[in-house]
Amino acid sequence: EHLPSVLSRLWPNHADHSSSSSSSSGEQLFTREQLALYVGGKPPAKQQIYVAILGQVFDVSKAPHFYSPGEGYGHFAGTDGSKSFITGDFAGDITDDVSSLDAESCLALVGWLDFYHKVCT
Repeated sequence: EHLPSVLSRLWPNHADHSSSSSSSSGEQLFTREQLALYVGGKPPAKQQIYVAILGQVFDVSKAPHFYSPGEGYGHFAGTDGSKSFITGDFAGDITDDVSSLDAESCLALVGWLDFYHKVCT
């Protein structure tokens, strides 16, 4: 069993917003290019640091010691690295494509999503 069926059961309102730029619900949505600007730093980068998981964006600016470039989780800044949360591959393909993950990995990924909701919202 793969991600779409697992997520549809665990998270019925899930929608992929990764390429949208507006929302009828009032949420701010980002294109990949827009999100890539939020890595902390000087223009053209934004000072805020955002990470995304399963298409949801979180402001982690309060923890630059973890998420700034060169820090332990800096590779997640300005990107949706959902798959890397599970694979631990931080140097290779940091991607939001989780279609190859099995059900157990999907549950672990939802656990990471819950973590960011608790810490960042």
